[in-house]
Amino acid sequence: MDIYDLQVNSNRKGGGGGGGAQQSNSQTQANQPPLWSDLNDIRWQIYTSSSQNTKNTLSVSIVGPKLKDNCPRALQKALLKLLQCHAELPLQERFLWLSSFYLQRAYPPISLEETGGYTPHFLIEETGVSLDSKDFPEYKINKPLLSSSAPKTGTPNLIRQHRKIGDCSFVCSLINLQRANELLPYLASKNVPGTYMVNFHFNGSDDRLVCTTNVAHIPTTDSNDQLGLYSSEENHKILELAYLKLKGSSYNHIGSNTAIDTFLLAGFIPETLKIRDLASWAKLLQFYKSGLCTVAFGTKAAFANASCEFISGHDYAVHDFSGSQISLTNPWAPEVPIVIKQWSTFTEYFDVAYISWNAKKMFKFHEKIHFSYNAETNNKSIRSTLNKPAFLIANDSLNNETVYVLLEKHLSQEHPGIHLELVNDSIDVSNLTKYKNNTGFHLLKVSIDSITEKRVCCFSELSVRFTLHIYSLSKSITIKKANDKNVISVTNVFLENYTFENDKYCMNQTYKLDFADANDENKHCNTDGSENVVLCTVQLLATKSHINFQLYHLNDFALERPLISEHAYEFEMQTSPQIPLARNKQYKLICSAKDAYCGAEFVLGCSTNKRSIRPKLSEYYNYFGGLFKTSFSATDFVVKDIGDGTKLSVLLKSEMGSCHDMWNIRLFNVSCKKKHLDWSIRVVDQEYGHSLLSNSSGCSTFTSNTAANVVVNKNGAVSRKVTFEMTLLEKIDPRSTHLLMEIGTQYKLSK
Repeated sequence: MDIYDLQVNSNRKGGGGGGGAQQSNSQTQANQPPLWSDLNDIRWQIYTSSSQNTKNTLSVSIVGPKLKDNCPRALQKALLKLLQCHAELPLQERFLWLSSFYLQRAYPPISLEETGGYTPHFLIEETGVSLDSKDFPEYKINKPLLSSSAPKTGTPNLIRQHRKIGDCSFVCSLINLQRANELLPYLASKNVPGTYMVNFHFNGSDDRLVCTTNVAHIPTTDSNDQLGLYSSEENHKILELAYLKLKGSSYNHIGSNTAIDTFLLAGFIPETLKIRDLASWAKLLQFYKSGLCTVAFGTKAAFANASCEFISGHDYAVHDFSGSQISLTNPWAPEVPIVIKQWSTFTEYFDVAYISWNAKKMFKFHEKIHFSYNAETNNKSIRSTLNKPAFLIANDSLNNETVYVLLEKHLSQEHPGIHLELVNDSIDVSNLTKYKNNTGFHLLKVSIDSITEKRVCCFSELSVRFTLHIYSLSKSITIKKANDKNVISVTNVFLENYTFENDKYCMNQTYKLDFADANDENKHCNTDGSENVVLCTVQLLATKSHINFQLYHLNDFALERPLISEHAYEFEMQTSPQIPLARNKQYKLICSAKDAYCGAEFVLGCSTNKRSIRPKLSEYYNYFGGLFKTSFSATDFVVKDIGDGTKLSVLLKSEMGSCHDMWNIRLFNVSCKKKHLDWSIRVVDQEYGHSLLSNSSGCSTFTSNTAANVVVNKNGAVSRKVTFEMTLLEKIDPRSTHLLMEIGTQYKLSK
C-alpha cells in the first residue's frame, strides 16, 4: 500500500484511526525495516544536534546512498526531506524539535507517515503505564488488552469512562468526536509488538508522536475487568493509554477539560465560557446548532444539594440540545441521557461550557509562530505591555476579516496564569494579569478591517514556551512578531533616591531623549521635511517601589520647566501617553524613587506614534552638563579671604579650542549661613588675560546653587588654558567642605 505501508484500521469516522499493525509478508517490506529504523533514529540526531558536522556525516554517509536502492515513494520522500534539512533547518521547525520533551520523555514532531510505521528506538520503553497498587489493589493481574470489554447495554457504539480513572474530559472528547463523525487519530505499529504510535496535537505541532505502553500488560481483576475505558473499539482504548502516558504515565490521572482534550485529539480550537456570564441557553444553542463545534459542560467543584444526580468536578458531553431543554451524557453512564429543562437548574450545577471549534470546517488557513517567554525579562512589570512578546496581525485584503488567535502553552509541570490581549500600543497599560487563566490556552476572536493590522500581546507568570495559532479565511491575513523600531527600553538601577523636594534631585538617574530615523540612526529625523511633532509615550517600571519620571528640555539645567504635570510617585509603574514633542529637539528624563533601595532595578521605555521615528535614550549626567564632568573639592582651589567673602581660583585646561562651550555649575555642601547663596564667577583666558564670559562685566552672579547654561568663549578665541574664579559672598572654612563644586561641559575640562 502506498501510504507509507502503514497497517491501520480503515478510515471510518468516529471510530477510525486505530487498531494494531499487522505484519506484511511482502519481500519489499521485509527489507525496509532496517532503513526505516536508521531513518527514524538519525532524524532525531540531525534535528536536535547543534553540530553541522554531525548533520553532514549522518546525511551523506548513511542516508544519501540509500536513495539509490529500490524503495517505495514514501520512503524516498522521507529520505529526501532529511537530506534537505541538513543544510539549514528553519528556526521555527528546530524550535519544535527542541521542545519535544515533557516529563523526561520525548514527543518529536513527526507524522506517522514519516516514520513508516516503525517506532524509533529512542521511544521504545519497556515499562507500562505505572500503577499504584495501594489505590487499585483488585487490579493485580496484567493481561493483554481485551477487545470485548464493551458496555453491557446492547449498544455497541457507546464509550464509557472507567470510574477509577479521572479522565472524564478525554472520554467526553471521544464521545463528541464520534457523534460528530470526525476522524480520530490513526494508530500504527510494526516493529514493536504490543506498542502503538499515534499523533496528538500539542506543543505547537499537529504531529506530536506518542508511543503507547505495551497493551499486553493491562491491569485486570480476577473477573476480567480491565483498568481502562469501556468500548467495542480497540483503538479507543489504545488512544486512552497514549493519553495517560502523556499526562504522567499513571492511571491516577487528574482530569483536564473537554476543550483541551478535543484539541489534543483532533486539533479543534478550544474555548471556555463561564456559565455565569450567560443569560440563557441561546448562545450555546446557536453554537451547537451551527455544526461547527462540539460542546461539553463542567460541573461546579461542590454542590449545595449533595443528593443531586450530578457529579461535582465532572465533564458532561451534549447528547441533544433544543430551545427548551438540554440532554447531557455522563461519561460514567452514557446509555442514560440526563435531561435538564430549566436554565436555573442548569446554572445551579454547571459553571463552565467547553466549546471546541472545528478549524478545518471554519477556516482555510492556519499559521503558527513558536516562541519562548522569559519571565525574568518580560515581567519587569506585569501590568505593562513593555518588553512583553507582541505580534502584528495584518489584513492586506480589501475585505474585513475575522480571525481566531489561539495562544497555546507547551506542556510543563507548572500551570502558570497566562493571557492574550489586544493592545493599542507597544507601551500600554494592560489587563494581562486581570483575566489570566491556568488552562494553558487563551482564545481571541479578532475582527480586522481591510488594510489594517492589530497588535496582540501575551503574558505568563512563569518562563514557558508558547505557540500562537492564527486561523483565517484569507491568505491575505499574515502574522509576524513585532519588531518595533519606534520603541526603545533601557534597564538600570537606582543609585540615588532624591525626591523633588531635595536639592540633589538632579543627581538621580537621567537619560537624554532624542529622535532618529528608524532605518538609519545616523540620520537626524527632522531632515525629511515632514511634520516636526511626534507623540511619545514614556513608561517607568520598578518592583515594589513608588517611582516617578520627569521630562525636561535638555538645556533646562535648573529644572524649572517640566513638560509633564504628573508629580505623584506611582507604585511600580508610571505611564505618560502621547506626549507631543518636537522631533528636532533634545530632552532629558529624570527617574526617581521614593522608597527604592540603592541598586533597585528599573526599566524605562519610550515609543513614538510613527514607525519611521525611533526614540533614542542615552545615559545623561544631568548634574554635570551631560557630557564631561570636572569635580572640585575645596583643596583644589587657591583660597583667599576678601572682606566679607571668599575668593577661590583654579587653573584649568579646556579642549574647546576656538569653539564656544556651555558650562553648567553646581555647588554642594557649602557651609553658608545665608538663606540664599550669593556667588559670582569669572573665566579668564590665561594667555591673553581677557574674560571668556559673554556679558560686558566679564562676571556672572548667581543666587542659587546652580549656574545653568553659562556660555564660555562665545567670540571663538583660541583658548586652551583658562583660570576659573569663584567669589562667595560668605566666609567659609575650606577644611570643613568635603565637595564644593562640579562643572559640566560640552568639551573636556581638566585640572
